[in-house]
Amino acid sequence: MTLLDVPVLIPEPDVLSEPASVGNRKGQSRRVPRRGCRADDVLSLAVTVLAPGEVLDEDDLVMPQAGAVVFTACEPYSRGLDFTAAQKQQMVTIYRQLPYGAKGIWLDRQGLYGAKIFRWGQELGLLTCAQQKAASVGDEELPAVLDAAAVTSLVQRYLALPYGEKEAFLAKHDLCHQTVLRWATMVADGSIAHYTHKRKAGT
Repeated sequence: MTLLDVPVLIPEPDVLSEPASVGNRKGQSRRVPRRGCRADDVLSLAVTVLAPGEVLDEDDLVMPQAGAVVFTACEPYSRGLDFTAAQKQQMVTIYRQLPYGAKGIWLDRQGLYGAKIFRWGQELGLLTCAQQKAASVGDEELPAVLDAAAVTSLVQRYLALPYGEKEAFLAKHDLCHQTVLRWATMVADGSIAHYTHKRKAGT
């Protein structure tokens, strides 16, 4: 018998009669995390220096591209040159959009510090981040007496809000975090059905 006559034995792969169990998946979240703009996205871009007094088009005030722009002051004042009002407004807008980790480097590129950006925002009458979040919650006022349906609706709205807007929601409607959590428990166990709440400040 030669080597050519020897059959080649190739093992067949194991075939499982049932799919393998990989533990309990009930506790695993199916949520796919959203990837926002990161510091590396901004810092990895080539820096663009604008001409003195030049500003960006409104459509270009988006991350990460806007974070790679350096503004050039052009207005004379007692200590040298200052930025125009239009430049300051865009710089405040860009700074607020920057991800953490890029803010400090962006300030160094502009020759600024955080307190000046905050002061510019106040001088220009721009809403702070907290005020913007509060304004996005809604302008409707809560009634003085909340019945079960109103409390249930309020709890559902609160729980559906993104994390960064919950505090603004509470402040806008003069509510207490512990009170809303207690209501959420009552909604969950059904005890809210015959509940009525007379509102007081901070409750």
